Amino acid sequence: MTTAAANDAPSHRRIAGWLALLAGLGTALARATPIYDPDYFWHLETGAWIAEHQSIPRVDPFSHTFAGKPWLYVDWLADLLMVGLYGAWDHAGNIAAFCAAAGVAVGLWTRHLAKLTASPWPLLAVSPLLVAATVFRVAPRPQTLTLLLLALVLALLVQPGGVDPQRAVRRAWWTVPLLVLCQNLHSSALLGWLALLAAAAGATVDHVWRPAIAPPTAAVRTRWLQVLAGALALLAAPWPVDRLAAGFLHLGDERVPAILMEWAPLWRDGWLPARSGWGAALGLLTLVALVPATVAPLRRQLPSAYWFLGLGFLVMGVRTARFVPMAAMALAPLAVVGLDAVFHSGPLARRRWALAAGAAVLGTVGVAAAAKHARPVGVGVAAGDFPEGAAEYLRRNPAKGNLYNDFFDGGFLLWALHRRYPVLIDGRAMALYGIDFVARVYDPPPGGLVQLLEEFRCGVAVVYNDQRLREVQARPDWRLVFLDDRAFVAVDRRANPALAARDGYQVVHPADLVLELSRWRADPSLAHAAQAEAERMVAAAPTAAMPKVVLATAQLALGQAAAARATTTQALEIKPDLLPALRTAATVCDADGDRACVCAFAAKVLRRAPHQAATRALAAKNRCGSGAEAPKESLD
Repeated sequence: MTTAAANDAPSHRRIAGWLALLAGLGTALARATPIYDPDYFWHLETGAWIAEHQSIPRVDPFSHTFAGKPWLYVDWLADLLMVGLYGAWDHAGNIAAFCAAAGVAVGLWTRHLAKLTASPWPLLAVSPLLVAATVFRVAPRPQTLTLLLLALVLALLVQPGGVDPQRAVRRAWWTVPLLVLCQNLHSSALLGWLALLAAAAGATVDHVWRPAIAPPTAAVRTRWLQVLAGALALLAAPWPVDRLAAGFLHLGDERVPAILMEWAPLWRDGWLPARSGWGAALGLLTLVALVPATVAPLRRQLPSAYWFLGLGFLVMGVRTARFVPMAAMALAPLAVVGLDAVFHSGPLARRRWALAAGAAVLGTVGVAAAAKHARPVGVGVAAGDFPEGAAEYLRRNPAKGNLYNDFFDGGFLLWALHRRYPVLIDGRAMALYGIDFVARVYDPPPGGLVQLLEEFRCGVAVVYNDQRLREVQARPDWRLVFLDDRAFVAVDRRANPALAARDGYQVVHPADLVLELSRWRADPSLAHAAQAEAERMVAAAPTAAMPKVVLATAQLALGQAAAARATTTQALEIKPDLLPALRTAATVCDADGDRACVCAFAAKVLRRAPHQAATRALAAKNRCGSGAEAPKESLD
């Protein structure tokens, strides 16, 4: 695959080098954040299992629901690498290594694109778009390594002008060992083989129908031999058929993208606004817009393989969000080569700086969209994203019985509890559990949680701190034993009588604090018991806001207005947007007779929960919305 000769002027090389460095650093630094991806932990725990057992698992060793059943496992080499990095440098080792891999991928690919153009202008236009479309998929996960390997494969297939065609074909043989490596890192090695197939198909089309740029017969034959060798390379892994099957299991069922956003198409409602999704889409779609507008002058000279690669990966990227970075990489050569032609001939040549700046601005906007939703630079585990408090409670207070956990928490609990509790489910999803089971556990209907607890004989549950707490506490055999802002822990009294008696909460029901306040006010002895339990709850999770809200409610019931005000203020300092805290703050203000304060907090609650009856009644009592109140959101 060759293009028009590139200019190797020192100034061009120097500018291209700086652009490549900036693109790589931007990609790496944007994701140098604490761990927030739940799949990271089951990869880490699997690597530890492999190191301990000196074997690669074929059946599930981690769950109690699918224990011993076939697991289409695809990431053994990457997981060993991850556990090695963790052992040497903790989480910082994996964060640094995977961000660096993504940065090197984008930087190397940007540097390679510079060989396809005679000036830095096309590169200035394309490189920010490439970063915008890539950065949102960077995480300490095996698929990030395949981004680097795909960049290397494409660099071997997309050659600049001036390179001898036979030499270019010979260099492409290096793709075969790269595919072997990638196939043992992640199932996306198939994408590299598809790139080989596109190169061979393009060479064949040009040989038969495009005599002006037809490659020699020997080169076409070699391309197809490389396709065959690449197919054999995909078999150079443990249980390769399982690995190839695992890459397709997420396709074909509409329930999968509804649960796993990375498998959703770009047009799905809710995907584009999600985090940096629309920034990535902006980068990719701008590249798409550049292609037909700029490559038209070269339609007779541009090898067909460019189109096969670009359009083939574009279909995958638009259909499935996780392939957006690959699509952007495959489209970038089309955009660069076409822009190079337009910027140096034709009516737009004198406006090349404006076109380049416009594309660069769009790419920068996309990067800014990613940065807007990015977490602060740092290492470790992202605070509040995982049930760390619940895991610590279970480490100190072992419970008997099977574990119930939410879908996104399974991997973390495997790692945090060191496999002490086999999980109900984790992020291995289609490779083990199948969509029917995942969909059933992901969003159980009313009553579904209790049904799962009984069906799988669970003795302990770690669940998101949401309205399901009411469902669990309504069961006479279950006791709430721990609660913070992220999750609650409940145990079955039949399996854990001593733990339920010692740590169980019998009076406080955090999911029904509005009703609890009325009930406790009517019975002071009950209010005193609730206060004692709430103080114990605060002591068990001193940095959480929700236990303090429970305590403030008990204090209100006992007429301790000053104490309730101070406790609510502490809760709001921890989580300013916690809805129960805002609702309690409005109640505290009402007890103080501060109408403006009531209305300010009630407005915040009703914006997010317009049907919250108790807050609406409080707002009506204080005549909020009449225009007489002054804005006030402080309890002091």
